[in-house]
Amino acid sequence: MKKFLLTTTLTVSLMALFSAAKAQTTSTATSNLNVHISEQIKIDFGDGSGNVGGGDINLYFNTPDDYVNGVSATKNGHLVITSTGNYTVDVKTQDAALKGLTGTNSNTIDASAIKVQLLSTSGSGIAGNTTGLNLSQTDSRFITSAPATTKTALDVKYFTEPNDARFVGVTPDTYTTKITYTLTAN
Repeated sequence: MKKFLLTTTLTVSLMALFSAAKAQTTSTATSNLNVHISEQIKIDFGDGSGNVGGGDINLYFNTPDDYVNGVSATKNGHLVITSTGNYTVDVKTQDAALKGLTGTNSNTIDASAIKVQLLSTSGSGIAGNTTGLNLSQTDSRFITSAPATTKTALDVKYFTEPNDARFVGVTPDTYTTKITYTLTAN
């Protein structure tokens, strides 16, 4: 029995010795991993399918009922916004009045005759003008507050009020101005 214990002890001791001899030595290197974040904002007109493009807005007065009821154009995915922080959006027209495209037409239509409305943003945290904002040549707050987002497409409606006399008695033509949306980081 003593011989067995001695043999077992010797075997275990040798195994421990050889195991220690086979242990690998290690070395480590440590460095910093840096991620640099910069504030980024971007606004584009969307085509309704999540793609950039298709920003033109057309309102058509084609029938007598259009003058009585007003006209509208809903642009799904009209504004595509990316912002790494909270933001606001202002809207304005280039001119105080839309001008006819025909060179001999001296009539104009006040930009304020057209309203712009942010459609449902339920659950998005976006607060904006959901009742209709008269367009003008000065910046008007269209989105009052919104959280950071990536490529969020917003639906926008352009419309006129019923029986608006500013559209009656003007020369038949296409009246135009440029519209500008300005995205500002908060």
